[in-house]
Amino acid sequence: MADENPQVPEAQEGIEKVDPTLADLVQKGHFDVTNVLAIQERYQKAKAELLQKYPEVAEDLERSFQTPQIGPHHLEGKTLESHIALILHVIEQLDRGEVDENIQDPALRQLLVDTIKKHKAEFTEYAFLHDMAKPDRMKVIPEDGNEEMEITWDDWLEIQAQGEPYSVEVPELKVEVKGLAYFAGTGRKNRLIAKDLDVEKESIQHLQGGEGVVLNPTKDQLLKDQELFITWEEWGDIKTKGEPYTYVRPAKKVPIKSLGYYHQSKGLEDGSHGNVAARVLSEKLGDRQPNSLTLMMVRMHETAFQKFAKKDNMSAQLFEENYKDFSDEDMDIILTASYVDFAGTIKAEEGAAAYTPLLNVITARNNYKLINRYLESCPDDLRESMFPDKNLNKLRNANKKLTQEGVENTRTKLKTYTAEEVRDALLQAKGKKDTDIVTPDEIKQVVAILATGEPVNLNDAGRVLRAKLKFTMSHLINIGTDPFVLKPE
Repeated sequence: MADENPQVPEAQEGIEKVDPTLADLVQKGHFDVTNVLAIQERYQKAKAELLQKYPEVAEDLERSFQTPQIGPHHLEGKTLESHIALILHVIEQLDRGEVDENIQDPALRQLLVDTIKKHKAEFTEYAFLHDMAKPDRMKVIPEDGNEEMEITWDDWLEIQAQGEPYSVEVPELKVEVKGLAYFAGTGRKNRLIAKDLDVEKESIQHLQGGEGVVLNPTKDQLLKDQELFITWEEWGDIKTKGEPYTYVRPAKKVPIKSLGYYHQSKGLEDGSHGNVAARVLSEKLGDRQPNSLTLMMVRMHETAFQKFAKKDNMSAQLFEENYKDFSDEDMDIILTASYVDFAGTIKAEEGAAAYTPLLNVITARNNYKLINRYLESCPDDLRESMFPDKNLNKLRNANKKLTQEGVENTRTKLKTYTAEEVRDALLQAKGKKDTDIVTPDEIKQVVAILATGEPVNLNDAGRVLRAKLKFTMSHLINIGTDPFVLKPE
């Protein structure tokens, strides 16, 4: 979270005192020199204290500080040090009661401030530890739009040694074609998916030339099912060679567009640098490892970005899948950890958009709690009647902010009847045999069961009638549907 309205011309005075890792904060106009020097001093002091406290992981930490930052998600500086320094700055701001103006909910603003004041020491350690394993989970996103490449730290050092602008050697790729799509220019809304691979160019001439071809390789041949962009002429060469259609992309050097820090091929548990960092800290530090709250923040800090980054990812179901085992207090800490991570980052996105994952988690959490409040208010034997699975699943998977009114409208409504209406319905019960007739005493018993004023399942009343259950239930159902409440007379 950059300071507002920095005086950029004056900010250049004294910039020689600013460490190169933090120079971008000044040169890009995010902060003035005075502020950056204060950030720098705080960072260097906290860094020295942490390395002294945890010498067993000093080498891991020193390496992580040099993690490169390329692309739209980390514009605060060229290495991770600038991100850590900015997080420490955000922690200090929260400790003073200052929250980014893009967080507008007063309750959330207060939660963030209160959580930092209560756990400032844990958050300071979190700032340094949460990205400790980034060097081991780096991936390259090339400029040409082709597949991401997972790389090791040694791979990066080789790339770095070649100098800027950084580029990566994309190996030869041979894939079997499973389908084609066509596009015109840079627009994607006019794409056509070819059902038959033997498609002639003339069939897509109504697009703007039809020069672009998108090739989808089979899933097992790439890290994920991505698209490869080829020309119409390249498709012609592929088609000439006959079926099965195969595309061979020669090895080439491609500029690096951005870097990521997640290895999808290893799965969430081992592919997440947060999970890896928490594990390494536990293994190397043993009894001296950071406390459970710090490790929890380190382990969980990627979840918001990985699972809730899309603007409509805010369902109660998604929250349950990722956070259901955490207490309310733990969630407050996890949310605050996400905030300082996002606020300690300068992105191409500006304003509230930079906090989309965090705000989506909060909406999903509120949805989850709202649904559960309604479920907990239902008697166990009426849960299915009041919230049929179809309606409940619709609520849980809704990617929008749920309201009390919306949940109420989804719930099966309780019907209300007077004791007189129940008596009349039962007195009209006439079966083929005299024994089918409901007696006055039985009516009194049924009315007594219903007279509590609470939601009642008709089966409770029907049990009194035993053999007459099936016959009498039809008359109760005539006055309404299960469940219902009896109005006092």
